[in-house]
Formats: sequence, C-alpha cells, structure tokens
Amino acid sequence: NFTSVLYKKQNNFIGMKIPRNRISTPGQGKGEYKDYNSWRECVVDYIFWMHHFKADELNKEEYYKLLGKIYAEDPDYVNKLKKLIETFNFNKN
Repeated sequence: NFTSVLYKKQNNFIGMKIPRNRISTPGQGKGEYKDYNSWRECVVDYIFWMHHFKADELNKEEYYKLLGKIYAEDPDYVNKLKKLIETFNFNKN
C-alpha cells in the first residue's frame, strides 16, 4: 500500500534486497534492503531480478514457486499473492 518504512525511506516498495551476484541498478542499501532514487528504479531492478532468474521462461506456477523460494520471507506470500490476483481479477491468460 506504499506506506511501509522501506518504501518511504528507500523507495523500495517491492522489498528488493541488495544483490550479491546479479546486475542491479546503481546504489547501495540500508541493512539488507536496496536503496533507490525513485520507485521507477526499484521496478527496473525487479526486471533485472526477473531476467537473472529467467522468469520469462517460467509458467505461472513455476513463477509462484520461484517467488516463494527465493523472493518472499513470508511463508504465506504466494497464497496471499494468489488471493489478491483473484480478488482483483488479474488472473487473465
């Protein structure tokens, strides 16, 4: 909802961590999370993240599995995401 401290102080609304072995946007971070100059830069870094993990080659279930395995700290993240997608009817093919 764009209200987290991470978003307000670091323009990081996706929760991107500081990368260790992939291409990323310039800049550092605070703690384990990346700092961005703008929310747009955060989106670009997410695209780099998706490219690194070849997300464009995954089907929907494989992508959910990837998110649950290496992106989200919340063990129920994928189920919450699926519920939001269903609630807002984003589940178009």
